[in-house]
Amino acid sequence: MLNWESQDASGLASHKILFSPDSGGEQTYTVIADSLPAWQRSFEWTVPNIGFQGTNPTATIRVVAVDSTGREGWMPPRWLFLRARRLAR
Repeated sequence: MLNWESQDASGLASHKILFSPDSGGEQTYTVIADSLPAWQRSFEWTVPNIGFQGTNPTATIRVVAVDSTGREGWMPPRWLFLRARRLAR
């Protein structure tokens, strides 16, 4: 479950959620949810199996707030990183 907080002085219109398997390098974000209502602050999502990424094993999620004028904003993730791990059997 993803949870977030957002606010904007001119009022929020919506949110969207983006996912990148490689820390957002080379503009690799994919939209996983778009046009979420402004009041929504959580989203249930299953992390895809992206496999071991080798040199850069960090995937990231970006929650974008869209205000009533269409401007978009987000905060860099401070604590949200999805790490690929190799499990021993």
